[in-house]
Amino acid sequence: MDQRVKLKQSVGLIADTMDILHQLRLMLDSVHVPIACAFRAESYVSPLADTADLWLVVSEDAADIFDKLSDETDSPIFLSDTVPDITDKLHYEQWRQSMLDKVLETLQASAPPVVAEQSSSVGIDFRDVWVIAASLGGPEAVKEFLAYVSPDLPVAFVYGQHIEANFAERLPDILNKHSSIETWYAENGRVLHRGALAVFPSHQLTSVDENGQLNVAQTVSWQAPYTPNLNQMVQNIARHFEHRMGVIVFSGMCDDGASASVQLARKGMPLWAQEPEACVCASMPEAVIESGFVGVTGTPMALAEALNTRYGCVFQPEESNEE
Repeated sequence: MDQRVKLKQSVGLIADTMDILHQLRLMLDSVHVPIACAFRAESYVSPLADTADLWLVVSEDAADIFDKLSDETDSPIFLSDTVPDITDKLHYEQWRQSMLDKVLETLQASAPPVVAEQSSSVGIDFRDVWVIAASLGGPEAVKEFLAYVSPDLPVAFVYGQHIEANFAERLPDILNKHSSIETWYAENGRVLHRGALAVFPSHQLTSVDENGQLNVAQTVSWQAPYTPNLNQMVQNIARHFEHRMGVIVFSGMCDDGASASVQLARKGMPLWAQEPEACVCASMPEAVIESGFVGVTGTPMALAEALNTRYGCVFQPEESNEE
């Protein structure tokens, strides 16, 4: 089998009908997974078997196609006899999400390492990681919070904000004007460090290894429907820092982040929230407050002061340089 240079992981599609191929395209497009090629089952061309990193086959003849494909490629092959009727929303969505989970997990696990362009030195200079989770009204609240956080805290921050990708990249510029906390946009290979905050990409799945080094997926996005998926983000941090982390939930719609945060709070992780009265949208803070596991609530300034106190730091913010 020829060895090919693959700049991006991609999926090959085979299905019985053009309608099913269209549904599969839409499904993969929703999580930004490239499609290498797509064929109706009757017109599949075998020499192209090794052009995809994963094959998704939806056909009544799936078993026969599997036999043919498996002789021609080492790439994973997922099979399904059919796609549930899209009008059966519950059944279809369950099938869709299950298939996406398998595809994303497989692509992420098999992704070739990307050489970091940043410094390759790896080490931990922080005691804990604190996750900042926010949605609607979040940037304003987080800006106020960071203005009162001591840069001497032995803490590295990661920030997940429901926002479009181009705005996520601009957040560090906005936040750095009002804070002594160094804020930067997360890039593959960079390392978390104390007194700094990494804004996670909204459309690229991002995790942190045991050394605090970021792994930003090049072709895999967060699980739908949220960008980023805050539950997934909290879980990714907890893989290596479960007993050295906390979560602060700020203003936002929906309940994203609640299930993962509450699950960890049951094990003793500190979980804090912006008080609902101070939120543009209180849904996200209320979702964790109602669990009974939130230890501290308050305005963004009060939360910052509580965090300073937790680590024995006293901080007097300077006057803003903003005109």
